Amino acid sequence: MTELLVEANQTRIDGEDMTAIIGLLGHLARTVEPSQQRSAEQEHDWTLYIHWLSDDPLPQALLAGLPSAAESVREHFSALEKEPPARICVLDRDEMPLASLVI
Repeated sequence: MTELLVEANQTRIDGEDMTAIIGLLGHLARTVEPSQQRSAEQEHDWTLYIHWLSDDPLPQALLAGLPSAAESVREHFSALEKEPPARICVLDRDEMPLASLVI
């Protein structure tokens, strides 16, 4: 069963970026997959949305690994001279924030 969905962003994330993001987050959950865009686009300081699909609380290992994964995501976008996300937000099934991290 998929645990994390990475929300697409048609303006900011292309196929190469999504593959990289999934790879960078892969150690945080058993399965990480892409998802269609659900959130409204922001002009500046965009947010990378990740959806936690379990009813269980976020595991401590995921919370502990999120800062390192976020830095790797920032480095990926910066290396490609693209604007990296300003923050990563983990949402539950009801789209309520579980964790948010400024990058």
